[in-house]
Amino acid sequence: MKAKQELLDRKITYAVAISGGVDSFAAAHFLKILKFKIHCIHFNHNLRAQNDVMQNVCARFCSDFRIPFTTDIRTCNKGELEHELRECRLNFFRSIGKPIICAHHLSDCAESYLMNAIKGCAEHLPIKPISYFGGDRPMTILRPFLANKKKAMIRYAENNYLTEYVVEDETNQHNQHFRNKIRNVILPMLADKGIEKVVFKKFYSDF
Repeated sequence: MKAKQELLDRKITYAVAISGGVDSFAAAHFLKILKFKIHCIHFNHNLRAQNDVMQNVCARFCSDFRIPFTTDIRTCNKGELEHELRECRLNFFRSIGKPIICAHHLSDCAESYLMNAIKGCAEHLPIKPISYFGGDRPMTILRPFLANKKKAMIRYAENNYLTEYVVEDETNQHNQHFRNKIRNVILPMLADKGIEKVVFKKFYSDF
C-alpha cells in the first residue's frame, strides 16, 4: 500500500474520515505509522442500527491506536437520498476546520470511470486527488490513496490486524443502487480486462 505523500504537509493535522470499513481503517493506520498528524472523524448517517455499530468500532479503533476522534450523528435532514446524505456529511466535514483525508482508491476510480462512460462522459476525471469547497466555511478534501487497488488495502489491513474492527456496510450488496451494480456485477465481469490498470494509466500515472 502507498500514499502520494506529496499531497500532504507534515506540519498540518489532517482529519481522516473513517467509516467502519476496511479502506478507511487501513488509510488511518498507514498515516499514523508514517507519523503524520491525524485526527479521525466519523459521521453516523442515522439510518439503521448498523450505523451505531460502525460508530462504536471507529471509536474503539481510535482508542486502541491513540488517535483523537470526533463523531457526529445526522440530524440535519431526515431524507435518505444519496445527495441528501452527502450534503449532511459534508456539513460535518466543514465543521471540523481541518483538511480532510478520504480513503478513496483505484477500484473506486474504476467504478466512477465506468459510471461516467455509461453517462457519456468517459473523459471526465473519475475522482479528483484534491477537491476544494468554497463558501463561508471553505474546506479541502485530499485523496492520497488513489493508486491503490482495493485488494492492496485489504491486504494491508490483514497484515496489520485491523480486520477485527471492520464492519461491512450491509447496503453495499444492494444492487438497485447504480454504483453497487457497477461494483458487484459489472466490474467482476471485467476483472480479466485490466480495467483498473487502464484507469490508472489514463488518469493517475503521476501517482
